Amino acid sequence: MSEWREIETSSVNALMRRLREHLKGIPPLRRETFWPSPFVPSLGGDFDVNRILIVLDLVHLEPGYVLDYIYLVDHLGGQPFLYARPVDGTRVTSKGEYSERFQVEMPDLLLGAEPTDDDSRPYLDHMAFEKTDLGFLQFAVFCMTARRFQLCWHSHYNNRIYILDDEERSERLRTRKFDLPELSEEELGVLPLLDIRPKIQTYGESGWVRLFNYEMNRGFSYCTIEVEWPNRLCGITDEIMIESRSEILY
Repeated sequence: MSEWREIETSSVNALMRRLREHLKGIPPLRRETFWPSPFVPSLGGDFDVNRILIVLDLVHLEPGYVLDYIYLVDHLGGQPFLYARPVDGTRVTSKGEYSERFQVEMPDLLLGAEPTDDDSRPYLDHMAFEKTDLGFLQFAVFCMTARRFQLCWHSHYNNRIYILDDEERSERLRTRKFDLPELSEEELGVLPLLDIRPKIQTYGESGWVRLFNYEMNRGFSYCTIEVEWPNRLCGITDEIMIESRSEILY
C-alpha cells in the first residue's frame, strides 16, 4: 500500500464547487406522490441525476446506458433509489419492481443510510472510472453523494457536509453553519488545526480516499471511502475528531 498523499487541492476545490452548483435548483418533491406511493420522475420537470456525471467526468456509464431513479417516501423519511437502464429501456414504476429487477431488498425505513456495495450495484455495475488519483476521488465522491441529491425529513440527519478547503472551513466557523450545538472554545481551537486536505492511498486496483466531513449525528470526522477499480464500493469508515453532542431520535 502506498503512503497517504494529497490530491491536488485546486482540482478538488473546483470539482466540489461545480458539483454543488449542479445540485442547486432541484425541483421540490411533488406532494401528491408522497407515502405510500413511489414515483418515477418524468423526462421534463424532475432532476436529471445524469447531470452529476458532467462534473464527475472521470466516472463513466457504460455506452447506451443512463442513470435513473425511483423516489420513495415513508412516514419518517425519503430518498431516491438509483439504477442504470438502457437509454430506450423501461423505467421502474414501483418499489416491488425495483426489488425484483435488481434483487435488492428495500429497507423498511428510508433514513438516508450509508451506501453499500450491494445496494449500489443497480447502477455501479454499469459504470467505470479512470484509474488515476483524481479518478479514485471522483468515484468515491460519486458513491457517497449520487443518491443523496434530495433527502426528506429524518433522512437529512444522515447527510454529510464535506469541508475540503480552508476557505470553506473558515466561512463555516465564521457563520457557525453547523447543525449542532455551539462548539466549545476547545473545539473551536482544534477545528482550524486539523489537516482537511483530501488524501489517497492506492494498492493495485484498490484505493482509499480520505475526506474531512461533518454529519449531524456523528460530528466531524475523516471519512475514508475504499473503492476498487473499475466500479466497486468496498467500505466506508470514520475517524471521529470532534464528536456531536446531540443525537436525533427517530
